[in-house]
Amino acid sequence: MKKIKNIYRLLLLLPLITVVSCDDAEDYNDVLTKGTTTKENTVFIVTDNLYETISLVGIGNEIEIFTGINNAMSTDTNVELLVMKNGSPAELEKDYDVENGLIKKGELEGKSIVTFLKSGSFDVSVKKASASSLIVVNNRLRHFVPENVTIRIDWEDSFYDYGLIIFDKMAELSDIYSNGVPEGIKLIGYSDGVSNSEIVNMSPPVGDSFVYIEDYWNDNADIPVTFTLEEIGKPSKTIDLIVEEDKWVVKITTEFDGVDKVTYAISKI
Repeated sequence: MKKIKNIYRLLLLLPLITVVSCDDAEDYNDVLTKGTTTKENTVFIVTDNLYETISLVGIGNEIEIFTGINNAMSTDTNVELLVMKNGSPAELEKDYDVENGLIKKGELEGKSIVTFLKSGSFDVSVKKASASSLIVVNNRLRHFVPENVTIRIDWEDSFYDYGLIIFDKMAELSDIYSNGVPEGIKLIGYSDGVSNSEIVNMSPPVGDSFVYIEDYWNDNADIPVTFTLEEIGKPSKTIDLIVEEDKWVVKITTEFDGVDKVTYAISKI
């Protein structure tokens, strides 16, 4: 089985998140005093923006949610998150998974992990904390999770072996099966089986993503390959390619309206 050095570790650690902020968002310091005073013990979502930030998040990607308190406690504090989907309570293990965080004694912040399992508009806030003296501040983080798109390449003869690899930017690459991925670019999608097609289901981040085809055999055979981007309920977008070597082939441009609409365009490199 073929392996790219560090590819799987990088892919597991990589959350595909894009943040869209509004200029009039409230400052982080407002969290400490929004309806309270700094003398009261409060627990809240740690964020630089309240209500005005929406993040584009891919299905199945872990995201870190930081919670904070304004006065350190003498014991550990467990923090439970509230997750809402499209304005109603989200269903655990169906709509999302969560690892609720812990704020250790003497510290001011803790970390939770949330994974969205389905598409929709999600709000994450603090539901409660184990310390009854803590007042929950009503601030939240907002996320939009689109349906995944299917990105694929197809060719006629399975004798030829191509890998479909998607990065956040272009760079000089050289036999990545042996040399791995250079520093400075991020792997965001990868498929490399042994057949006459490769398929990646993912949510590309806002901006440009770049598709690279790796010719495993380096046979320079000038093979016709079809690149396709498929969205649910929409016509497929395709580009016809000739693959004669390892090469960059397609740019994917993703636009997000900051609320709930995502559009994709593809162009040949």
